[in-house]
Amino acid sequence: MGIANLQFKALDQGSREITVKIGKEHIGDIEILDDNLIDFEIDFTALVHHTSLRKTFMPIPKYPPIIEDISFIANEDVATAELLKTISEADKLIAEVILLDRYKDARTFHILYQHPEKNLSTEDVQDVRKHIIKSVQEKHNARLKT
Repeated sequence: MGIANLQFKALDQGSREITVKIGKEHIGDIEILDDNLIDFEIDFTALVHHTSLRKTFMPIPKYPPIIEDISFIANEDVATAELLKTISEADKLIAEVILLDRYKDARTFHILYQHPEKNLSTEDVQDVRKHIIKSVQEKHNARLKT
């Protein structure tokens, strides 16, 4: 939908209720009632107001990506969104980061490394990985799961 600044934040630590905001504007709530039932209320008018019809063409990359999964152990109070942001911003070679799995305090991220103008080497990715690990340790006091 082309919405910038879409944010999902838990109301309280351990809460199963999430508030949905676009920038500072509250547009709705999502609540997990049980494993099979989710309740949500979204202000559709506000949501549509923030959509953008402007699309940017992204050509299919010429060079293949390198994909790896990295697991971190972090405190429960560290938001997964913050970990995703830290990993994504660690280097420009990181094309995509997705939460793959979460179990207790361990979170596994699926990371796609890609350069638009060349094939990446193992050494290129090793340097980026070291930077990711260092950033996550410093910002979130998390450690690499071995």
